[in-house]
Amino acid sequence: CIDPQLAEPIFNEILSHIQNDQHVNLSFAGVDLIITAFLQVAIGKLFDPSLKVASKIDTFLTIIDADEDQMDKVEQVKAYAKMYYDDPEQLKEIAEEK
Repeated sequence: CIDPQLAEPIFNEILSHIQNDQHVNLSFAGVDLIITAFLQVAIGKLFDPSLKVASKIDTFLTIIDADEDQMDKVEQVKAYAKMYYDDPEQLKEIAEEK
């Protein structure tokens, strides 16, 4: 899970299910390495307000078979995506401070 282009089909599948109020289990079984860029495409893009699913993510998307590091990355991507879509300028300021 290091090529963000390969995350696009996962994003589309998750989006389709959430738009139809269907539950999704995203399994990390067998995944040894994952980068936040991959997760940004697969999960972070779901927070785009134009998709109208952000409020449903916690209800319909469950991450399973993930280790602590993977869950930390998922939570980081979700937090930054929320921040980005809520206030892109604030995220830019935070990035510039680091």
